[in-house]
Amino acid sequence: MNELSSLALLVTYQCNVECKHCGLNCSPNNKEWMSLDEMKKLALDSSKLGASSIVLTGGEPTLIKHVDLCNYLRFVKGNTTIKNIRIVTNGHWAKSYDKAFKILSDWKVAGLDELNVSCGEFHQEYVPLKNIGFAYKAGCDINFKTVLVAGEFTTSSCKNKHSLKDFENSLNCRAIKSADLNPFTLYKHAFTCNSAVNYGRGQHYISREDIPQIKYEDLPNLCVDTISTLSCHPDGNVTICCGVASPGLPFLSIGNWREEDLSVIFERANDDLISNIIRYFGLKSFMERVAKNTNLKIHPKSSYSGNCELCIELFTNKDVLDYLQSKGLELEDDIIARKIIINSTINSSNYVYKT
Repeated sequence: MNELSSLALLVTYQCNVECKHCGLNCSPNNKEWMSLDEMKKLALDSSKLGASSIVLTGGEPTLIKHVDLCNYLRFVKGNTTIKNIRIVTNGHWAKSYDKAFKILSDWKVAGLDELNVSCGEFHQEYVPLKNIGFAYKAGCDINFKTVLVAGEFTTSSCKNKHSLKDFENSLNCRAIKSADLNPFTLYKHAFTCNSAVNYGRGQHYISREDIPQIKYEDLPNLCVDTISTLSCHPDGNVTICCGVASPGLPFLSIGNWREEDLSVIFERANDDLISNIIRYFGLKSFMERVAKNTNLKIHPKSSYSGNCELCIELFTNKDVLDYLQSKGLELEDDIIARKIIINSTINSSNYVYKT
């Protein structure tokens, strides 16, 4: 069985804002939370499974009391083998440079290693753009390992008042694509420009035409974060990847951390057929296998917003799920062979790439 690489803790679905594009339908009225004791247990359990990284996200994780968040960071660094802690936040708390510097200094002293600030044409309807600039500058000055400002935009940018250029000017930083980051980068300060997606509330506000497209042939075949990253949600759900598109997608769910030990759930993920197809066989390879060897009327579109769209298209198709039920075992030999090759390649790689 593989080691767990990273655990994402969606500590709450509550957020101080209610963005129109939110894939998890977070809002001030959504009060689902993990308790601090539950967060501590999940950190301990993930550490036993080999995880080297924890990501605190949501919802808005900084709605936790400042003192409690600092105590939690100290607990993780003092009681587990977790080496890296990241927080994903909308930056609402960075109301001035001095305030941002003080908050981030406290977090860093307590054990935080990485800062990710979510922004874009939808977030900034609620959070002033200057807050993002204060958070980014303070994070860089404090010298977190990674300071990423993750922008989400549409092709018809902007549905609201801020343009991509406004963000670049505020941050004094040119936007780059997340795909241009080295996948194993541990030291980077940057502004990444990504596509907003039409999951959750976004499906009612963002059309497919609003989303930048990638040619099918240019999509990566594998999603190697699957299985190696688990996401624990405040409702108890555990998903096999980052979980952003998880509501209403049962194929991503692999258990409930309130009902079972995380080790049992992780073992199930390693044995799960869909999980192994996504990580080792590949979404495009599977799409082409199904199209070639069945009478199903399923063929790739010319372009996609990304791998998530292709993944959802495949595993929400009843005919594809029926095919897996009857023919899935025929993929096992291919999956095992590819698993040996991929795992041996990953395990021999040098993960640290300092820029």
